[in-house]
Amino acid sequence: MRPGRPGPASRPLGRAAVTAAMAPAIGLSAVPAQAQQHTGHRPSPGIENCTATACHFDLPPGTYDVRVTLGGEEASSTAIGGETRRALLPETAAPAGERIVRSFTVNVRTPEGEPLGAEGTPGLDLTVGGAAPALSGIRVGPARNARQILLVGDSTVCDQPGAPYAGWGQQLPQYLRMHLVPEGKVSMG
Repeated sequence: MRPGRPGPASRPLGRAAVTAAMAPAIGLSAVPAQAQQHTGHRPSPGIENCTATACHFDLPPGTYDVRVTLGGEEASSTAIGGETRRALLPETAAPAGERIVRSFTVNVRTPEGEPLGAEGTPGLDLTVGGAAPALSGIRVGPARNARQILLVGDSTVCDQPGAPYAGWGQQLPQYLRMHLVPEGKVSMG
């Protein structure tokens, strides 16, 4: 697509919108993420905000870049999720004694999950899981050049609040490159 020409995001949405959202790398142009003012709130430094299975950062709604360091003395396999059970980083193996750095972008919103859902917990909540999780470092900061992918669909897309249910929109973030973040304005019903 040439610069200055309208793309798919500027046209009315039709039935193909759901299919296009499922394949973001094929011709889907993302819209700019809303600029958030982070004045008065400094992202917390890092790992001291984490336990073995979870991290919490006292941050206002907005879009954030997260950089994690995985690995430890033993071989490990770590996955990161968060914000209403969204899969943010797929399970990643690290050999014994090695560290692997990965990054992703996450949208913190109120309310969490569905637009008509419960308020949720303020701030950024992450879960640390996997077969042998090892989170050895983490940094969170405001995303400067994030782009949002607007998700359109029914309850199969939305952030389902409890297991065993999950919308495909919850699984999408783990497949996106940094600075792309899905924004689901979808409710069950």
